[in-house]
This record gives sequence, C-alpha cells and structure tokens, in this order.
Amino acid sequence: MKVSLFQKSAFTRKEKQNSFLVVLCFAFVILCFRDLVKKYELDIQDTFFKMRAKSNEFENFGREQTDFPYTLVLLDDKSLKEMKLSWPVPRSTYAKLIEKIEKFKPKAIGMDFIFPDYDDTAYRNFKEMMNTYHKLKLEYESINNLNRTIRSPFILDFSKNFNNFDEILTKWKETQPSYQDMVLSETLNRYDNIILGQTIQESSPDKPAEIAPPARSLTDGWSAEKKEKNIGFVDAGLHESERGDIIRDACLLKEIDRNVYSFDLLLWSKQHNLPLENINLSKDKSTLNLGVFNVPLQNGKLKINYFGKKWEVVKAGDDTSTQSYEKILYPFKAVERNVVESFNDILNVENEKTLERCLKDKIILVGVSAEQAFENKPSPIGRITGPEIHLNILLTLYFKKFLREPPLWARILFVLIPGLLLALVMPFLSITGGTVLFFLLFAAIFQYSLWDFSHNGIIHRTAASLIIVLFAYCATTIQHFIVTQKTKNRLRQMLLELAPVPEPVLEKIMHRYQGQVTLGGERVELSILFSDIRGYTNLSQNLEPTEVMNTLNEYYAAMGKSYKKNGGMVFDYMGDGQMVVFGADETIRENHALMACKSALEMQNELARLNEHWVTQDKQPLEMGIGVNTGPVSLGFLGSGSRKQFAAIGDTTNVASRIQGLSQKYMAPVIMSDTTYELIKAHVVVESLPATIVKGKTEPIKIYKLVNIKEGTK
Repeated sequence: MKVSLFQKSAFTRKEKQNSFLVVLCFAFVILCFRDLVKKYELDIQDTFFKMRAKSNEFENFGREQTDFPYTLVLLDDKSLKEMKLSWPVPRSTYAKLIEKIEKFKPKAIGMDFIFPDYDDTAYRNFKEMMNTYHKLKLEYESINNLNRTIRSPFILDFSKNFNNFDEILTKWKETQPSYQDMVLSETLNRYDNIILGQTIQESSPDKPAEIAPPARSLTDGWSAEKKEKNIGFVDAGLHESERGDIIRDACLLKEIDRNVYSFDLLLWSKQHNLPLENINLSKDKSTLNLGVFNVPLQNGKLKINYFGKKWEVVKAGDDTSTQSYEKILYPFKAVERNVVESFNDILNVENEKTLERCLKDKIILVGVSAEQAFENKPSPIGRITGPEIHLNILLTLYFKKFLREPPLWARILFVLIPGLLLALVMPFLSITGGTVLFFLLFAAIFQYSLWDFSHNGIIHRTAASLIIVLFAYCATTIQHFIVTQKTKNRLRQMLLELAPVPEPVLEKIMHRYQGQVTLGGERVELSILFSDIRGYTNLSQNLEPTEVMNTLNEYYAAMGKSYKKNGGMVFDYMGDGQMVVFGADETIRENHALMACKSALEMQNELARLNEHWVTQDKQPLEMGIGVNTGPVSLGFLGSGSRKQFAAIGDTTNVASRIQGLSQKYMAPVIMSDTTYELIKAHVVVESLPATIVKGKTEPIKIYKLVNIKEGTK
C-alpha cells in the first residue's frame, strides 16, 4: 500500500486555528518561565561539551600554538606516597616547592589552597620561645668563644648539653604548624609573583559578603596594595559545587566595599602585566573590560568553556630523566606535554632543562588532586580538580573562546519558529509526513545548536525549542487522530444512511480491509420485506414533484422507525416502494422471520397514525401493501470496479416482491409466504389465502394473510 506524505487536510479552519493557538500558548509559557526547562538546557550543554571534545574540528583547534603559557603542578597520590606524607601536608613543603619553581623565573605561581589561621596564642607563644632560643644561642656562642681560652670542664659540659638541646629543638620546631607558617611566610615575602587564595562567604542576599583571607601569619608585613594584587578569591561563583551542582560559570570580580579580584583574574593580570585599575566591570555586569578586549558575562559571571577531555598516564622528560605523571588531555599541540606535573617530580627532578621547559615564563597553577583532599568537583567534562577548573577559566580568556547567548530577538525566534512551523504544516500532512517532518526539525535544531556551540560558543535555548517542537508534534498528532476519527465516524454514518451496508460489515471494510471492497457474496438465509404505496400514480399526478418528495420522505421516516428497531435494514428505495432485509446483520440474525412480520404490522399501524395527521392537513391518506418471504440469498457486494452496492440476490427476493403485488388483489395489508409461516407459525395469527402462481414460478405457492402476533410472543 502506498504511503502518501501529503494529503488533503481533514482539519477545519477552526481546528487549525485551535491547534496553532494551543502550541503558541505553550511556547510562550516555556519562553517566559525559563526555569521550567533549565535542567534540560544544562544537560544539553553538558552533552555538547562531550560531543565537541570528540569532533575533528575540536581536535585540530589550537594546533597553531607553538608554546603554552600554563603548567599545572598537582599534589597527587603518587607525590604523597613518595614523600611519605598525608593530607594536609606541612606548609613548609609549599615553601620548598615555591623556591624550586622560582629558580626558573615563572611569570606567576597560583597557590590553589586555603590556608586557615592556626591558634593565635600558640603562634605568639612559639614566636616568644623562638626569640628566647635565639638569645640563648647567642649567649652560648659567647661562652663557647670564652671556653677556647679558659678550657673549663663546666663550660665544656654546658656546651655539649646545649648542642643536644639545639638538635632536639630543631626537630621539634619543624613539626609545629607555627614554624611551618614562618617558613612559608618568609618564602612568600621574598617574591611578588605568588597568588594566594581566599574565600568569600555569601550566607544570604540580605547580608554583606564576608571575606576569609589566608592565615595572617603568612601575610604579616604585607601592604594593602600587595594583598589586593596577590590574594584572590577562589570560590565565589563556584558555590554550585557545594550543593553538588556542576560548575559552569565563575565570578571574576566581586564588588563588596571595594573591588575584590578572583584568583584567576590576578593570574591573568600577572601574565599580561595588566594593572588592576585597568580592569572594569560594566554597570549592568554584562561585560568585563580587560584593557584590550571585553569579556562577555552572564549575570556577572563568566561561562567557563571547558576544553579538557579526559585523564591518562603519559611519560615526559628527556633521555636523562623520564618521569611518569597524570595528564589531562587538551586539543592543543602545545598542551600535549608539560601541562600537568606531579608535585614530587618538581621537587626531585634535578635536570634543569626539563624543568625550564615546564616552568620558565609560565603561569604555574599549584593544587591538589589526591583523593584524600576530596578536591574533585563536578564539571561538564567530568569530575576534575580545582586547579583544572582555574586552568579552563584561564584558557577561556586566553583563546577568547567565550560562551554567550544570542540576542533576545534571536533567542525568541529560535524557540518559537520551529514549533509553530510544525503546528502550521502538520495539519496538511499525513501522520507519516508529520512524523518525518518532526524528526527532521528535531535533528536540525540539535545539530545546528551543537555546531553553533562548537564553532561560535553560542548557547541556544535548545531544550526549550525541542520541547515545543515535541509538544507541537504530539498535540497535532493527537488532534489529527481525533479529527480522523470524527471524519471516519461521519463517513461511517453517511455510508449507513446512503448505502445498505450492515454496521459490522462496514466496520470490517473500514478497519480490517482498510476501505477495500471485494465483489461477491455468501449464501445466508434471510427474510425480505417489500412494501408499496397503493395509488402512487394518482398521488404523483396531483402534487408538485417537491411535494411528492416531501410526502415520501415523511412516509419513509415513519416506516423506518418500525423496521429499524426490529433489526431491519433498507436495501433499496423504488419510488413508492422499498426493500427491507432482516438478518443481514449477523449479530442480530436470530428470529429474522418473526422480526420481519412484526415490523410489517407496526408499519401498517404507523401508516394509520400518519394518515390521521395528514387528514388534519387536508392531505390525501395512503394505503400500503407488504409482502414477506424467507429463504436463501447471496449477500454481498454487486457491481463493477467503479461502483458497488451491497445486495441480497436470489429467488427469495423475487418471490417477496411478487407476494407484495398480491396484497391489493386479496385486500390483505400484509402477506407472507409459506416458508416464512413455517418458521413462525407458533407465534402468529394468519388467514390462509389461495395458492397462487407468481411471475417466474411454474408451481403455485402457499400464501397467508398476517393478522397479528400472538400474545406472549417475545
């Protein structure tokens, strides 16, 4: 069977308008209440990140880079194991790492750690103790100088004991947090290119944000200007991770009582020698000016364009020194090496050529990836560490690959047009055609959104557009089924009224055989009733044709009530006569002979009431003769390929017609044949009429005048 994509629309004009208005209202709800589909929008963005990472275009992106300005140095599980440490590590370890890195003159070192304050009292007591120790050591040196001259046994014994005390104290102080802070503080004070992290706590929109700076012991002696340039917040804008949400954006500049700069922005300013006063946030917080270019923001935050794909273990180094470390893959040739270094490798590798390639003139991001630190955070490309998030923020700025939404008018058109177009076109298509159009539109929206995201960084409202298209398809398809069912019902009713087809047969034709009609019939036993108006010729001569038509319609309407309730079905109208078949519907074929006779009597009674009505209107009363015969017929479709009719063909039909013609001769309103009488003689009152030879027969047939149905007959 051929499937047509296009068809004449079964929708009325009003139904098309209603379908379009329903989709339009739904679209405006989705457009205005964005939070309804926000989750799905974010899920699609995450999918785009993963799909983009697998594309060939993304693999080739950044191949022109001959050098890469960033290096990650991660405190990983391998480093903790090799250094025999656990998290958190002593702060003096960071001091050793900084000293090692600073030998190769990096542009900046970002320490992505939170250094909280220790107990102030313990720190002060430790400093006092150390001051006393240094005074005692000076006195010891004076006594030791004196001993070279005197050589007193007492002084020699004191000198030996002090040396033991000095060794014990040195080992003890190295384990004290306050000493760790002193060592790290001295290192931090020696260099001006180290960026520390601080946190910003935002408890509620009504309360001002609170800044939690690093331990005061680390920044003793720092001027306010140095603190502004070398301490940046690492968490504001990334607070989604605290709720387990995926981190998608980052705040670069926070306005509290002054401008507070992010950890990433301070590293960027060090990398490009950009004075902080040249960094400006627009009043509407939609752009951040970085001197030579503007960064588009959404709600005051930067959308992070994640470039990383996955982790794997690689080898790095030259012939004299090969180290194993974990590496996050990025689609840049220059990033394929020296992007991620292990914390312990930096401390222990002595080959300066290897370290120089990794560290010289670079922005060094130092952080932790060890499982003990629980630093892995959810991102669109998977769970990654905090330093990797900062690296992706810097990459977004470095490559100027910003993610942004299109203008408002473009967002509205992208959301509305596909769904409304589908709602307009689908009423003119078949279900198959509408389904094909739906999948084409769905795929086109998704592919275009992915392409624009990958190539231009445009974030479309893809989920909203897809949901509206899906709704338009479902709503129109449901309405299509409703309209089709209504049309089928109207057609079915019309066929039942215009063609003598039993309802079960019609249902088979429409559903089982898909409207296909096969010529031919089956042999069944039925009862045939013929009725005829006596004096019809005089009636038609005395009235206008339209009056004759109206009179006949009124007559047939009254007769139809009688035979329809008894299971009769009119097969043909012949001017003033009609042929009614009982038992054509196989579901009510039982007792068809009795039903035919009952209908004949009721038709005569109905005509009597109708004549009384016509007399009041000065119309001529009518008389009717009825003949009933029962026997086998061929029941089925008769005709040609272009026109068919449901018919009951056979001698039984002919005899019924001839019997009806005898009703006027014997003055009997209803005459039945012997075959009918034999079936129902226990239920009817009849008068025997003379056997008669009817046209087409050589032998006389017995006929009976039907008088009444016996009481108690059901």
